[in-house]
Amino acid sequence: MASFSLFLVILAIIAHAVYTLFSLVNNIRKARAIGLPYTLSPIHELERWAYVADPILRWYCRGYLLQGNGWPRWARFMIKDWHYEDKGRAHREYGPLFIVVSPSGMVCYVADSHAALHIGTKRRLFVKPPDKMSNYKMLEPFGPNIGSTEGDLWKIHSRIASPSFDEYTQKLVWTETQRHASTLMSMWSSNRGFEFEKGVYTLTMDVMGCVSFGQQADQNNDEKTRLPEGHSLSLLGALRGVIMHLPHILLVPKALLRYTWKGVYTAYVELDQYMDELLFQGMKDLSNGLDGARSKENLLKAMLRSSKENEEKGPRAVGAKVSLTNEEIKGNLFIFLLAGYDTTANTIIYACVILALYPDTQSKVLDEVGEFYKGEDAGDSPNKSSSEYLAMFPYLLAFMHEILRVFPVIIPIARQTISGQELTTRSEISGSESFTLPGGMDVIINNTAIHFSESYWPSPDILDPRRWLVRDSQAFDPSKPPTEEQEADIQKCVFSTQSNAKGTFMSFGEGPRACLGRNFAKVEFVAFFSRLLQNHRLEAGGDVNPRETERNLRLLSGGSPVTLIPPHSVDIRLVPRGS
Repeated sequence: MASFSLFLVILAIIAHAVYTLFSLVNNIRKARAIGLPYTLSPIHELERWAYVADPILRWYCRGYLLQGNGWPRWARFMIKDWHYEDKGRAHREYGPLFIVVSPSGMVCYVADSHAALHIGTKRRLFVKPPDKMSNYKMLEPFGPNIGSTEGDLWKIHSRIASPSFDEYTQKLVWTETQRHASTLMSMWSSNRGFEFEKGVYTLTMDVMGCVSFGQQADQNNDEKTRLPEGHSLSLLGALRGVIMHLPHILLVPKALLRYTWKGVYTAYVELDQYMDELLFQGMKDLSNGLDGARSKENLLKAMLRSSKENEEKGPRAVGAKVSLTNEEIKGNLFIFLLAGYDTTANTIIYACVILALYPDTQSKVLDEVGEFYKGEDAGDSPNKSSSEYLAMFPYLLAFMHEILRVFPVIIPIARQTISGQELTTRSEISGSESFTLPGGMDVIINNTAIHFSESYWPSPDILDPRRWLVRDSQAFDPSKPPTEEQEADIQKCVFSTQSNAKGTFMSFGEGPRACLGRNFAKVEFVAFFSRLLQNHRLEAGGDVNPRETERNLRLLSGGSPVTLIPPHSVDIRLVPRGS
């Protein structure tokens, strides 16, 4: 009996090996038919096994990464979101478009701006991967949302959610961010051991709490004293726990998760309870007519109102969906929290460190902030629109976009072809080339490779906000003296994203699926630094080695499953300007 069982095990292993080999050979044949360069990997980053390989290989390869050569070739494609540490090396080796082939399938990587723009704008031809473990399905622990849906369903989400991001919301973001930045400023400047990263996360969470749900908080309060009745975690703590452990939540059955990763399960249950409570209160206020005018609404109530109005108008076609379910509204609440809290906070954290390490850049930001506050009641005028506020900070906006170019907080942009699709690459050397990808093929826009391409950004390793102040960013090389025309543009200091060709800056995406909250993020970033640096400046702590710190930031990421985060905390101090 034992011998027979052993025979079955050996037979199963042989059968699996034969099937794996057959699948690999078949996928190689398909890749060759496409005509693009290809390379082989035991697994690719969109497979479930990548969630197992990722933490192991990140730990094992850390020393190799610190040598400055990116990932070792044998490990590169088995790691989730390997693109940031790679900095375009794979594309310099294989080309602007290439294919990774594994036994389970193929992935096409794109670092050509023309092809990336085509993928971003043709949303019905290149859809988000439907697989449960894709990066977009990672955004659905509580329900479908505007960040994860496709086709007509996405249009419904967009129609209901988009009106919420209006001028009132932008002004509320400005006011709340400045209010919380003032509190953070007093705590930070008086405490040399202050963990500023934690303060920034709390600030963005509190801003989102107010803007999204009408909940105001005071950072001076200890997190435990701010716990609502019936909760063991704060909203911030629950959200953090969910974001950092999304693979566990999606892969492990909840009954098993409860006993194997108790802290993760608690965070999931707590956040779900928070959103149920917020949704119930919002619906109650709306039905009782307590929401009042739009000027008093938060994002949740605005979305509930929009959904109700769409339902009252009726479907455009018989049987068509016109409103969102409670699950879908919760899904959007989560995506709003994630985008407004996590991505903006990490952008601000990277910016704080870089300002402390780049005194000349910080000096220009301080000058601009100083000019802003020379005007009477500049920081508190209720009559200014958000666009008027932003227009006063062209250099700070240029700095923000340069931070997002060098540290693209949202790393992967994944799509899947619904049928055979033609992609065209354009090069000054080789001209145009076209390739047809088969239906059902995964495609990833490598925005880090695009941001670090010499073709689009001369001397891409140099962080220089002036790129965003000239008329043609592709002609501006920060390693060389600017031309007379470029110098004139820089002196005028007019920020514009029109200076860079479409498809060359992908941090907010391109086309109809571009980031809905990009203006939200700009307002929050500018409001934060305009208040924080009004009478202070940032400096690195005495034990911080500037060169080593920046090197580590550029060579390593923190390994978050959703966004790019710094690999470690940095001692950054807030000191009076004159000190």
